[in-house]
Amino acid sequence: MNKNVNIAIVGLGQIGIYLYNELIVKKKDIETKTGKKINIVAISAKNKNKKRRFKINKKIFYQNPLEIFKKQKIDILFESIGLPDGISKNIVETALKNKIHVITPNKALIAKHGDYLSLLAKLSNEWKHPKCTVEERNIHYHTQLMFEEKRRKHCRIKKSKIPYRLI
Repeated sequence: MNKNVNIAIVGLGQIGIYLYNELIVKKKDIETKTGKKINIVAISAKNKNKKRRFKINKKIFYQNPLEIFKKQKIDILFESIGLPDGISKNIVETALKNKIHVITPNKALIAKHGDYLSLLAKLSNEWKHPKCTVEERNIHYHTQLMFEEKRRKHCRIKKSKIPYRLI
């Protein structure tokens, strides 16, 4: 089992910069509690020189977030750009295709492309990891049910007798 977790943060707005700072400040706590060492290997935003609340490491800054996948080995991607299309969708798609865990607070992206992205995650077999716990499988199952219910309401499709299951 890998003891290092490589993290990339894309989008350094209110949420992204706060997350970056919290990970740096609480690095020792996280390492003590989980037994894993956190490495922030890449960050990306529109402007490298913008004045921010917290200092950023410019050595790990990428102007083009898609370059991160070519140059770094990433385990977790935090996407906090906030757009429903364009670069946000491209980054999440690329990460899922490369079997990278994705965490995003981007409600617009999930609302517009959630079905597609969950299907992409399913096809990449990331959620079916052999060491996946029962709780993690239940989370994936309930997330899929939520997306399916949303799709049915949106398309006005009657509820089928056979539940849609991923597991």
